[in-house]
Amino acid sequence: MSGRPRGLTVSGVVALAGLGRFLGVKGTPIVGIVAVVGWPQAAGAVVYNAASVLHDGRVARTYRKRGLPNYAVFHDRRYFDVDRIVDTLGNVPPELMYSSFDMLRPVSQVAGRLRLWDNMWNDEFVASYRRFDRWTNDQIPFPGECFRQTVKELQQGNKLIEGEVYLGDERVDLKNVVMPVLNVYAAKDHLVPPASSKALEKHCGSRDYSEFSFKGGHIGIYVSGRAQKEVPPAIADWLKARG
Repeated sequence: MSGRPRGLTVSGVVALAGLGRFLGVKGTPIVGIVAVVGWPQAAGAVVYNAASVLHDGRVARTYRKRGLPNYAVFHDRRYFDVDRIVDTLGNVPPELMYSSFDMLRPVSQVAGRLRLWDNMWNDEFVASYRRFDRWTNDQIPFPGECFRQTVKELQQGNKLIEGEVYLGDERVDLKNVVMPVLNVYAAKDHLVPPASSKALEKHCGSRDYSEFSFKGGHIGIYVSGRAQKEVPPAIADWLKARG
């Protein structure tokens, strides 16, 4: 069974909430051996990467390993050797980035095509889909040294928050950001989780801090039809209120 909940919920084929009951039924014939099954366990609003021990026809124990999505694995130097990637490939090819995105949401492309099929005669939806598709698939190789620095300093080292990023000889200190701040983020962003965006509030130095949460994803916040109607007015209203 998949450890990714999104892979189990396309078109409502398998309900995440029913996986526990399904596991109990499948565990009935397992007698005389011990089986360990990994699965996404929903507990309220949190989804865990879980593993259940099946023994003598029942679920003996379920262990919750960590919440999903598990971004920490991608930042862990043991599993993500950015030096080896850059030293081997030079510039990072778009295909590698596409594969990385697909691993986070394995069935997103299939789900997207299903939604397109359901809305084939909706001109507004089709136009939005084409903008979305062209933007996401029109990438160029990512500069290798920039990729290395971004991963090691910002992701693995968290140096922007720690105050250890330098531009030339000058240290970047978020506390020096004292002007009014409007933090616009996507509530369903799977690449930049909302928690990471919202962390700016406690690290910047502004006393006039505001947030606007758009009910969409990483790319939808830029190119979706709803974003065009909601995001620019929100920014304009924020600017008008400040003169």
